[in-house]
Amino acid sequence: MKLSPGQILAVVTAVQVGVVAGGLLSKRVESSGAVLSIGDTLRTLAGSEPDGKPTTVRLRTGTGAVTVLYAFHSECAHSLDVASKWAAHFAEEQSAKRRSETGATRHIAVTRQAPQVAAAYARRFGWSAQVMSLPHAAPKTQAPRDIHAFLLSRTPWVFVFDSYGVLHYQGHGNDLEGLAHSIRALRRTAAAPTQLQGIQKDD
Repeated sequence: MKLSPGQILAVVTAVQVGVVAGGLLSKRVESSGAVLSIGDTLRTLAGSEPDGKPTTVRLRTGTGAVTVLYAFHSECAHSLDVASKWAAHFAEEQSAKRRSETGATRHIAVTRQAPQVAAAYARRFGWSAQVMSLPHAAPKTQAPRDIHAFLLSRTPWVFVFDSYGVLHYQGHGNDLEGLAHSIRALRRTAAAPTQLQGIQKDD
């Protein structure tokens, strides 16, 4: 079937409208509060402790404490690759904390999995870090529905927040050097108020 110039123009216009509509839809999803960028603020994180009890962690404390989130999944091959490295990293941080060299830094391993599964995985590798399950995270095959889903959309992944809940660093869980550099930088400036205002995003 041969189309007239007018029909061709109509088809092209319809395709362009569809592309634009699709782009607008994507932007709405990205700006719906489920994406956390450097400079954004996350005040609290709600989840479950290893025993299943609900817990809430305040990232915005203003005390100078640095909070590091380590996103993992027990069935992720890449998480398995870094699990032993994280164990050594946690142990080193604990040792330094006892020597009062680290200041106030909280290390929290987070996952979308059930609390019992998360706890068993942490015990398997001897992690000396707080373990927390985030129950409202959507599966990876779905678009992120909330900030929990975003935090766990990639594993292993790490996030570093200052005591105002401002995100300063995020990267692959294997990049412990980059993580350590970010933490050291925050410790050096812990006494000074942050200049980053950020976009506040709650759990």
